[in-house]
Amino acid sequence: MTAAPCTRRPVIEADNAGMTLIEIMIAAGIMLVALVMMFGTLMRISDTTSNTQERAIAATQLASLTDDVQAMTIDQLKSYTAPALTGLGAYQTVQVQCVDKNGTLVDLPSTDTNFDSNMPDPLEVRIRVTWRDESGRTFQQQVSTIVRR
Repeated sequence: MTAAPCTRRPVIEADNAGMTLIEIMIAAGIMLVALVMMFGTLMRISDTTSNTQERAIAATQLASLTDDVQAMTIDQLKSYTAPALTGLGAYQTVQVQCVDKNGTLVDLPSTDTNFDSNMPDPLEVRIRVTWRDESGRTFQQQVSTIVRR
């Protein structure tokens, strides 16, 4: 019986033994920083998209209100109360104002008995929509239109 020749395993040098725990921890730290930065970017993109959608809704509703105001007579405008808006977060207001002959803003609806005589022809009407988003930030959009008497 012959003995099998003795084979030696190749010697693995310490430099090529694999990754050390320190190297793995550094790589994991770099990956963590990259993931946190990517997550922050995604959150900002989501927030920007939400703000853009709300601004588009506000612009559409302002356009609708402007069309309504332009079709009104001065008597209808004097007693005009803006309708409640939807789709702009929990807090939202609509403010409608006229600019009188002196350049002073007059809120609508107005109880001023001299409303007709204090208003110029044509009449500038300003409509402002204010709302808060989910984060509590306040946004505002405004439009002005001219109404002929």
